[in-house]
Amino acid sequence: HLWGPRPGPAEITWLWQRAKTASAGEKLIWLDHLRNGGAGKEVAAYLLAQNLVRDPEGRTLYQEILVHERDKTALRTSLDLGLDGGAAKDDLLRWLRQALSMELYPEALRIADRVLAGNPDQTEALLRRGVIGFELGMLKEANESFERLGRAAPADLAGVDPWDLVRARYYQGALLEK
Repeated sequence: HLWGPRPGPAEITWLWQRAKTASAGEKLIWLDHLRNGGAGKEVAAYLLAQNLVRDPEGRTLYQEILVHERDKTALRTSLDLGLDGGAAKDDLLRWLRQALSMELYPEALRIADRVLAGNPDQTEALLRRGVIGFELGMLKEANESFERLGRAAPADLAGVDPWDLVRARYYQGALLEK
């Protein structure tokens, strides 16, 4: 546990009591404490049972647990349900990173395309779409995404991790070898 010893059973019980009796605004904070205390699977089940995944913050916590637990099936289902509803750009980008971290490339492609439909020059989505294309063998599409990313204005790249840009150049170089 990051901040000291993991909570014992008595502390976990205490956290559950707080979570279950908390106001709507505080409930997810207590559930996050429980997740950090090692009760991730139980928190995920509770979020589903209480239908807290409808709330964007609840869905975020739920999906973070699924990524931590490496539950591809449940994450795929959650992403599909999220894509069927309206989602903010920040949520879509977070889902895109989650899908990629779990190698759910078809879902990641759908999410990247959704982001790019709203903003064709969104740099993170272009970068991730290039990686997805490379991994799926869609080499022409991958190269097009990397080329568009390369034409982005420096100010548009400000929020992109520099190591991700290095990786994009690596992938682009690997495309030239194929």
